Amino acid sequence: MLSAKQLRVRYKDKLIISGLDIAFETGKVYSILGPNGCGKSTLLKALAKQLSVHSGTILLDNIDIQEWGPKPFAKILAFLRQSYDQMIDVHVRDLVTYGRFPHKRFLQQVDKEDEQIIDWALQLTNLTHLAKRKMSSLSGGERQRAWIAMALAQQPRILLLDEPTTYLDIVHQLEIMELIQQLNQQFHITVIMVLHDLNHASLYSDYVIVLKEGSIFRCGTPEQVMNEETLKKAFGVDAKIETDEESNRPYIRSLKLGSRSS
Repeated sequence: MLSAKQLRVRYKDKLIISGLDIAFETGKVYSILGPNGCGKSTLLKALAKQLSVHSGTILLDNIDIQEWGPKPFAKILAFLRQSYDQMIDVHVRDLVTYGRFPHKRFLQQVDKEDEQIIDWALQLTNLTHLAKRKMSSLSGGERQRAWIAMALAQQPRILLLDEPTTYLDIVHQLEIMELIQQLNQQFHITVIMVLHDLNHASLYSDYVIVLKEGSIFRCGTPEQVMNEETLKKAFGVDAKIETDEESNRPYIRSLKLGSRSS
């Protein structure tokens, strides 16, 4: 459904993504991990048509994404950046309503069907009771759920999330991760997200992609990727990893600084 072939992406004069090949399977959850500066957010922005590709191709339904118009593209793929400093004075329901714009003609008003979809997105993200509140009055977790509700109102098949749990306390982090899991399992939305929390990636993802210096260092299931060797070579840390009894997934019990090796 979404793939990249020999992808190279520059930011200013620096090559950030170098010769990357990846294909994302429909209905799965992917987490992109890696040290700072390895190209995680750059890759996500390129997949979302937010950054120009220097060379190579990104395909959506076997069509180069550059050939997709903005509205048809937005009906299939929704992208949430790492943070939003604007629109804090917007009411929650109005924010979620913006997600319907890709489905409307120029100046076409929101209709009954749109209202039902907006209600559905608010209910799913547990924001119905906050619909008339301004974004500025919400907690960090509530605000993040509001942005996800806006993306859901687009009714996308693919959801890209850039560090969706950043700046949230542990309770709100878990709320967001559980919501993402629900969206995938109940509505079969393909999720591709950048995460910093290695255990969240292991416990909530079908596949984990580890980037290093703009290329894929490891890619596979959490069981295949989340091991001491990968963490030492990619992050320069020594890890002790156990198996989580409930999920049967790898779980990092402790980390300490180690010597980086190539």
